[in-house]
Amino acid sequence: MSKFRHRHSAPRQRKRPAAPPPSDLPPKPELLAPAGTLDAGIAAIDHGADAVYFGLSRFNARERGRNLTLEQGGQLVEHAHANGAKAYVTLNTLIKESELADMACLLGELLLFAPDAVIVQDLGVLRMLRRHFPELPVHASTQMGIHNSAGVEVVAGLGVQRVILQRQVTFDEIRAVQSKVQTELEVFVHGALCCSRSGACLLSSWLGGWSGNRGKCKQPCRRRFHSSEGNGFFLSTNDLCLLDSVPELRRMGVASLKIEGRLRGVDYVTSAVRAYRMMLDAEPGMEKTRIKEARRALSESLGRKWSRGFRTEGDFDHVVQHTSLGGSGLLLGRVGKQTSDGFDIVLSRPLARGDRIRVQPESGDEGPSLEVQHLLSQGRPAKRVPGGKTATIGTDLDIPANGYVFKTANRQPDMSVRLAKLPPPTPALPLAIRVHADCLEVSVSGLGIPPWREPLALEEARSHPLQPETVAAEFAKGRPNGFRAGNMDVRVNGDLFFPGAVLKQMRKAFWEWAEEHIDAEALCALPLSRADIALREGSALHPPAVEVLAGTTLLLPKSASSPADDVQVARALVDVRSPQEEVVLPDFCPELELPELKRRIRALVAEGYTRFRVTSLFGLHLLPSSSGLTVVAGFPLPVANSWALAELLEAGVARVCVWPELEREARQAVTEAGGASTEVFAYGRLPLFSTRARLEVKGTMTDSRGMSFNLVPGENGLTLILPEHPLSISNAEGGARFVDLTHADPDEPETSSFNEDHALL
Repeated sequence: MSKFRHRHSAPRQRKRPAAPPPSDLPPKPELLAPAGTLDAGIAAIDHGADAVYFGLSRFNARERGRNLTLEQGGQLVEHAHANGAKAYVTLNTLIKESELADMACLLGELLLFAPDAVIVQDLGVLRMLRRHFPELPVHASTQMGIHNSAGVEVVAGLGVQRVILQRQVTFDEIRAVQSKVQTELEVFVHGALCCSRSGACLLSSWLGGWSGNRGKCKQPCRRRFHSSEGNGFFLSTNDLCLLDSVPELRRMGVASLKIEGRLRGVDYVTSAVRAYRMMLDAEPGMEKTRIKEARRALSESLGRKWSRGFRTEGDFDHVVQHTSLGGSGLLLGRVGKQTSDGFDIVLSRPLARGDRIRVQPESGDEGPSLEVQHLLSQGRPAKRVPGGKTATIGTDLDIPANGYVFKTANRQPDMSVRLAKLPPPTPALPLAIRVHADCLEVSVSGLGIPPWREPLALEEARSHPLQPETVAAEFAKGRPNGFRAGNMDVRVNGDLFFPGAVLKQMRKAFWEWAEEHIDAEALCALPLSRADIALREGSALHPPAVEVLAGTTLLLPKSASSPADDVQVARALVDVRSPQEEVVLPDFCPELELPELKRRIRALVAEGYTRFRVTSLFGLHLLPSSSGLTVVAGFPLPVANSWALAELLEAGVARVCVWPELEREARQAVTEAGGASTEVFAYGRLPLFSTRARLEVKGTMTDSRGMSFNLVPGENGLTLILPEHPLSISNAEGGARFVDLTHADPDEPETSSFNEDHALL
């Protein structure tokens, strides 16, 4: 495999700082930083990040950023491990059926540089990882929309080790979830916020096929909108800053504090990591003293106005600043005189060569970004122009007239020499280590070679028995020629005393055996082999043997009467009238409302209701395990491929609604695989946006292109944004039909085919 070259030397490991004395507080949360580029990842680790997360060229929610090559990803993982840190790969987008082969190959490649976890959104990718790449730990992306303990329990049962909670969860809710689950929780503490609930936004896709669920979001929420009450940036949020909440989050027992910003530069990452590291390392009682220093460090980052996000319900009022421009960074001024070579600007703040700027049109739409390379002052080349002066910025980009100019990053440090010194990545061995009283056994996954065994005579420990972490740390030290230790599954059978010197001896013996018995070429062929097996075996899709369900399900509001036609009537849980109707569960339920929702479901079951539609994963956890129930999975629970379909069918679902964002060809690939177990969203107004934030607009709003949207109240305090015209798919071949009339009249004269006739990007 060309991207992984073998080498005979390795960088010396640098130890992390010694752990502080024990206290009665929970362990410090991990500080997790973005690595949109290799130099940003290295800078984050330099300044105290415990872990970094990065995306590759495909299948991540920031595909429009620069991201890392596969080789750079391997380098960053090894650099992180050499410095006592971790590295996670983001594969957090929805995957089409036609992309499954590429995904399988990519997961195979990841085996060879052994990231500490893979962050996923798609249920199909989760299934593929669990069945064919179990060496790769899985974290549930915030894009999965997990926001309560029931959702955490569902994905934990599917093999997820950590859940990144949806951003729109309050501290009281986080605290309640943390008290009920064993799974690690990760929360965002800093960076850009999206006004819509994670994984529930179709706005960018509706306006042009650029899907936020596939890493292509055009950020239409940052636009200026118009309403009968005035104009404003009604959906544009302030940035999140929870610097002063770090002690509280630690007391909750949260496992990881996440900084957003894979589209940002080294300067942003450095200042944010420094600030949050200060607060994490502050001694109890010294937080108020350290917060001032931490805020000074954070002030060096360039962003929007700070807010506390959704920390409390009272904060919902302050998430959106509708009077402010949607752009991030420091406002420098507006575009003045333009020529073919650039434009003039009267600077309100200093600007230097090497700074990055973005020019936002007056409409609020996305504008061009550039690094300032040609800077003039009074007609002469300048390295820096102070505030109050007129500067000429040279560029051949199309600059919007009178646009707002933001500085988004300071001149980045030159790390080229350091990056050039990074060694190429070496392939990693996925190890399964088993410690017994009478032997130590180490297996190398996927190579088809017998395990290595060494006899032992261990005694029971009187105190401090051997822990799996100790074994993993020891074996990670070994680094034979051509490869290194990768992901390790370590299990210790019993409370055993294992002398450190003996463990070290065993580690050396294993690596000597590995050098002799493991073929480096066979190891590099492992990704293709494992991907081939995954694709050959497929998703193991076995549609359930259930009675034939109605061909059309009609979702009605409470006030509507049931039609005479032979259709299955469905209503929201709070609106159902008869046990013959399908009960539609909410897709959002705050943690503190879960007990009541569960009680109402049980009451309906007792009354004879047997058919339920779950619209979020957490619904599966609330339904009683009764063989008499028929469960359907519907929008907005996303199913974009046959592997995701198989995952839900295996969980006991009888029928699944295919993700309506898909184009015709992608949708048909799923319905052909699932047959009668699939359903097509044929008609209705799709909620394009769902938020807990208080919006300064009511009724209808319109963007600069004349597109209109209706704002309506949803369940549990949400605001929904609906399109002007309903979705209508008249030629939905394959699968049953789902028609939603809760926000639409039948046979409206103007409809939209959404992405039906063009490829979803």
